[in-house]
Amino acid sequence: MYFGGRYAVNGIALFVFIAIISIVKEGIRPIKEFPKILLIPISFYLIHLISALYSTNLNASFFDLQVKFSFVLLPLIFGLQKKEKQADIYIILRLFVLATIISTSVLLGVNYIESIKIGKWQHYMEFSKFLHPSYLSMYLVFFVLTTVFLVSQKKGNLFCLSIGMLLSITTLYFADSKAGMLVLNITLGFIGIKSLYSISKVLALVTSFLVILSVIVLFNYSYRFKTLHLSTEKIEQILDNPNQSAESTTLRILVWSASIEVIKHHPIIGVGNGDVKNELNTVYTQRNYKVPLEIKMNSHNQYLETYIGTGIIGLMILVFMITLPFFIIKSKTLLMQGFIIIFAFNILVESMFNTQAGVIFIVFFYSFLISQTKNKNSINHGSVTLEATD
Repeated sequence: MYFGGRYAVNGIALFVFIAIISIVKEGIRPIKEFPKILLIPISFYLIHLISALYSTNLNASFFDLQVKFSFVLLPLIFGLQKKEKQADIYIILRLFVLATIISTSVLLGVNYIESIKIGKWQHYMEFSKFLHPSYLSMYLVFFVLTTVFLVSQKKGNLFCLSIGMLLSITTLYFADSKAGMLVLNITLGFIGIKSLYSISKVLALVTSFLVILSVIVLFNYSYRFKTLHLSTEKIEQILDNPNQSAESTTLRILVWSASIEVIKHHPIIGVGNGDVKNELNTVYTQRNYKVPLEIKMNSHNQYLETYIGTGIIGLMILVFMITLPFFIIKSKTLLMQGFIIIFAFNILVESMFNTQAGVIFIVFFYSFLISQTKNKNSINHGSVTLEATD
């Protein structure tokens, strides 16, 4: 996790190799039992493949299709595995927990040694040098959700999970991702609401307390949240004077505005998956957005990025991928719904499907959790279950 997409590709390659051997040896499940929801991420890839046909930048288009290939591969692998041969979800979640504990321990240890040398703890990009803090924070928030889930299911060592939670919250603090901390609070609020009705009123009180404490700390002691507040108050001023600040929220406001401008000129089919950056750079040039043009910023919003590249159909598929599980899954699930909430909010401020660090994490757990529905490993905890229709 610490190294993100750099080594995740190798891990996924090994997983795919083992999964293919298993499928060849054991056979596949009947096609009629293939989870229908998994057709959505496959369709998401296909619409990018179609958009490549009218993209002028073929190199960028081909690279984009390579990065997003997991949208086809992982749903097929998880969806075609025979139900009785599917991995127990608890094994996968425990492995994720173990990997997170090891990764956060390494990351905190490295930064502790660095802090001794320079006399202070680093934050944000200086703290997480190998993986962007937004991606690191997304992984850690899902760890928090997973920990709560395992505790509610009595499927994990409480002491180890507590240590992992402490390490993750500490890492989240030093990662200092505004999106990460906001999504953490949203996730804790979601857990609190679910707990109030189905898990434990004590857990609901604890999560409510943590949300209140987090908000107080963030808005009183976090410099980055103070800049967020100031930037959102001065949107018109930022757009009128685009080169006064290079703060991250300011830059996002600029690229979101440029993205909307591109969409206005290509509202139906988009510009093609390979031409997104070219079109954005054209608007940056026209509007004299110096920093976004210099570093060739993407939309920093997956919804806008998808709309620019693939048009209204691509955006609708992405929205369906997020919303349909809430309606199709029979019982309201803590883990599946919580995971979707985490990635849906994170892609509001990052184009996470442009990198392996985002694609592999999101598509892996999306496909895995969906594939675990309605089988012998289905998890039941009152209304907290993973059983669903196909």
